[in-house]
Amino acid sequence: MSWLDSLKHAFAIDHEGERTFTDEERALAGRIAEKIVGRQMTTPALLFLESARPLNFLGSQALAVFEPMVGGLVSGDDYAHLRRLLEKRGSVDLLLDAIEAAEKESAKNR
Repeated sequence: MSWLDSLKHAFAIDHEGERTFTDEERALAGRIAEKIVGRQMTTPALLFLESARPLNFLGSQALAVFEPMVGGLVSGDDYAHLRRLLEKRGSVDLLLDAIEAAEKESAKNR
């Protein structure tokens, strides 16, 4: 195998159909969305996520750097799961959908 063959898929991106999330990841997105909506931060959260969409992988790596410092403030499991979730393409869309669904549910209950 030549070095060109080894680079064949180096910059490949996934297709829309390959964006699969586990039930645990969907539940985490739901919990995050409920906290955002509960604090009435829906609009700022949506704006931030949309504007930071191209940087979601970079953000996941920043979370990895700060994990030892933040570990005492938040649940370590959720923090690690969020970091791994943000490494996936489509994770911002998952979070946006969860926030919008939580906002609709909240508006329905008012």
